[in-house]
Amino acid sequence: MILAGELSQPRCWSDYAGREVIKERLKAFGKVSEAPGQRAWPLLFSGGAGLGKSTLAHLYAIEHGKAFKSKDASEFALPVDFAGALIHIEEGDVLLLENIHMINAIVEPMLLDLMRSSTLMVTVNHNEAIQGAAKADVIKLKLPPFTLIGSVSDASRISPRLLEEFLMTCHFAPYTPQEIAQLLTHQIRQGEPRLDEEAALEIGKHSEGVPAKAFKMAEWVETYCAANSHGTLDKRSTIEALRVLGYESENSFTQ
Repeated sequence: MILAGELSQPRCWSDYAGREVIKERLKAFGKVSEAPGQRAWPLLFSGGAGLGKSTLAHLYAIEHGKAFKSKDASEFALPVDFAGALIHIEEGDVLLLENIHMINAIVEPMLLDLMRSSTLMVTVNHNEAIQGAAKADVIKLKLPPFTLIGSVSDASRISPRLLEEFLMTCHFAPYTPQEIAQLLTHQIRQGEPRLDEEAALEIGKHSEGVPAKAFKMAEWVETYCAANSHGTLDKRSTIEALRVLGYESENSFTQ
């Protein structure tokens, strides 16, 4: 197979087809952020699943030669869980917090302190058995500058006080059919047989703007054509293959 299972993680900006505006913004953002003495500016990526948020966050880390870490914000049940995930952060690391809108209410103040001052405020409780009371100490841990990228399907789901801490928001809208076609032909241009541009555009029209779905559909077209001894992955054979899945084209061919 040339498609699913062999999609490699992009290693540079040019490896990733599409999202040109977002890529240019991230390039400019990264250049400024790397300047000496700059604070760590947080970023927010918003958009539905499968639209490239995690991939571009990873690519941003690669382009700047830094380590990439990814955590789901819903995993932090307690402040100590959040602190434990950050204790080994190093200067320049890129941390992607997925589903940031699901951050626990008791953890959110720690996240806000971190975004505002790169400081973790860890509260340590001590039980005073003799007096029958509890004593709490607050430990301040200054973390090295690193890039925090929050990820969410819809920015409106984030609390207002958290949302205002993000300096820049990148919205990942569904891809257009033309962009999906570009992705498909870019990814498999070294393979044989090759999906031609009209066939790729036909898949793009039915992919709902989601690359992962488009690649699955392209794999199906390839498999269908091989099973039916079609020599080329052209528009006609693609329409025929997609019709089996229930997708009707405006340019259906009669037999």
